Formats: sequence, C-alpha cells, structure tokens
Amino acid sequence: MNTRQHLKRIFIDILLFVSVFIAPWWFTVILGFILVFLFENFYEVLIIGLIIDSLYGAHSLTWTIAFSLLFLFSLFVKKHLKFKN
Repeated sequence: MNTRQHLKRIFIDILLFVSVFIAPWWFTVILGFILVFLFENFYEVLIIGLIIDSLYGAHSLTWTIAFSLLFLFSLFVKKHLKFKN
C-alpha cells in the first residue's frame, strides 16, 4: 500500500467510526457491509461491531457476531472471485 491508499483507509475508518455516533445504526451497518467488500482485510468492521453492541446492544453481541460472519464471508468470496492471470 502506498501513502495515498493509507490516507484513504484512515479517512474511511474515521468516517465509519463517526457514523456509529451520529448516524442511525442501519447506516453504519450498510456502510460496514460495503466497506468490507471494497477493502482488503477490513478488520476495522469487527471493532465497529463491538462499539455498536456496546452502545446499543444491551448485553448482546449481535452486531459483533454479524460483522464477524460478514468478514469471514467476504474473505471467502474475495478468494473465489479473484481473476487469475
């Protein structure tokens, strides 16, 4: 990754983190869903799941489990959809 890609990823991380606090929960979930497929190894979505559960979960890990499954699913899909040279 070059510097420009790092800055882009940091900006997206900040946007996703801020959306947890100022946007509706469904917006953050949709944004996380999109970003997990756009970026390589987007581990940040797991942390966002923990934050959402901490704020709105009432002692459940619903979004943490959902984002974990989404992350694993995205790894599987990305692996099988890559074009080989």
